[in-house]
Amino acid sequence: LLFGISAPRGGSGAIDPADENAKIFVYDVENMKMLKVIDLRQHISGLPEKLLYFATLAADPDVDNKYWFIFSETLMSFTYDRDTNKFNFKVELEFDRTTQWDGARTTRTRDIIFKDGYMYFCFDKIGGFVKVNKENPKDYVQLLSNFKNINEIPIVYVLGEDGDLYYLTGDTNLYVLNLDVTEEELAQAQAVQDAISLISDTVTLADRDAINAARQAWDALAPANQPYVNNYQKLVDA
Repeated sequence: LLFGISAPRGGSGAIDPADENAKIFVYDVENMKMLKVIDLRQHISGLPEKLLYFATLAADPDVDNKYWFIFSETLMSFTYDRDTNKFNFKVELEFDRTTQWDGARTTRTRDIIFKDGYMYFCFDKIGGFVKVNKENPKDYVQLLSNFKNINEIPIVYVLGEDGDLYYLTGDTNLYVLNLDVTEEELAQAQAVQDAISLISDTVTLADRDAINAARQAWDALAPANQPYVNNYQKLVDA
């Protein structure tokens, strides 16, 4: 299947929700014919008055003819019956960026990665990587959050042969995430991040104890879980 977007005033993979001509087209590449024209506004209620971003669509590796994609803040799935040419859409999860991610400006996603029954994807300028249970999408956790500037946002990411996720950022740095991290380990990383956040933005001698405490917390954290601390540079600078 090939998917195309009609974005009369959006561009760059964006759809202007105010334009009634904004559609998604589904093509059968093998038989060179169009199968369906989709108006997702029929499937998603309360679309905001802003550009909507269509993420890379991904085929489910475990279920034949099932596909996943993120349309703005909404995770959707659909199945396709080739015999009847029927599509069945389902809204799986709607992210609320106003309460879950402060300061978000856009909602654009990159590729969807699958591993052991979970999906992983990254929100640009929103909150980092998200881990979603395919069987129960509302069961999800935020793995890495709050990129401070555009250079920290992952440009591309891939699943390595070792099962870890490798991502390259806009400042050409390569990072690795352990996808087998537990909620307890994430909590430990969050505690280190909280300790670093206690350091003043303008460092003085009064921050000495906070710096020492944050350094000890960082050193005690397992190296595999250190990438989940997103303000480490603040400790280095201090």
